[in-house]
Amino acid sequence: MAERRYIWVIDQRGTRLPFSKGTLVTSVTATGVTPQQAYGVAEAVEDTLFGQDRDLIHVDELVGWIEKEIARQLGSPAAEAWSSWVDVRRRGDPIIVLIGGATGVGKSTVASRLAARLGISQVVATDGIREVMRGMFPWEILPTLHVSAFEAHTRLRSPVPPDHDPVVAGFQQQAELVAVGMRRLVERALAENNGLVLEGVHIIPGMLAADVERWRSMGAVCRVILAVPDASNHQAHFLARLEHQARRPERYLDHFADIRAIHRYLVLQAEAQALPVVEVGSLDETVQAVLELVIRSVRDLTSADRSSVASTESDL
Repeated sequence: MAERRYIWVIDQRGTRLPFSKGTLVTSVTATGVTPQQAYGVAEAVEDTLFGQDRDLIHVDELVGWIEKEIARQLGSPAAEAWSSWVDVRRRGDPIIVLIGGATGVGKSTVASRLAARLGISQVVATDGIREVMRGMFPWEILPTLHVSAFEAHTRLRSPVPPDHDPVVAGFQQQAELVAVGMRRLVERALAENNGLVLEGVHIIPGMLAADVERWRSMGAVCRVILAVPDASNHQAHFLARLEHQARRPERYLDHFADIRAIHRYLVLQAEAQALPVVEVGSLDETVQAVLELVIRSVRDLTSADRSSVASTESDL
């Protein structure tokens, strides 16, 4: 039996690891191309590697080969995205993705699939934060924490002004409370150089604007709202998601008008803040659309860093 041949990749610290086509597929996929396209690139790079009469390659040379192969197969924009991705990974900058949207639009499914594409292990739902806070603050202290977002208006202690939608007012109050936990979670991830995908209805465009500006000095931050414009499609999607879960769909259907009110509010806030709104289609299409926004955030980070370096050099 022939002995298996390995191509060893050596990094700047002198560490050697065997080349892995599977790892390369995952890495290239993270730049916004399809798994099939990434496999084509990885297969071509592997063929080139094993066609060489050597068993060792430096990571910088390998990255150059990969970038050229991506450009050849998929074009310059994909190669530039790969270059930006490599820059971020080499510096160890964390990637923070905030995915908002009303109940039932598919945030958790998109978040988990996106995290897998990006190689991010930490995915947190804002409802999980609310659940922890419920255990810390009894109903008598913070009653709006102890109900779903679309029911928070039933626990308001102060009357809502006539020109305000009570459903939105209750939701806003709950979101402001949950935002305390969201801030701490993101700041810890950034401090530890960990990536994070945070998803949930409580991610209101504009609510964390000042924090986001500060976070961008520590990593790439992408914010997006998922939306289902057609109410009947939202309801159908909603029912399909719930039929495999223990929660009763009747409860959500009874409050569907309130859920849609929150949906409209989130979309309007996103438009006012000039934040991207991704219309939910197929799962693959939606994940791809969000992934492209993440890559844009990564490019913005690397572009800002390069501009800063150029400005510093010009002053010397």
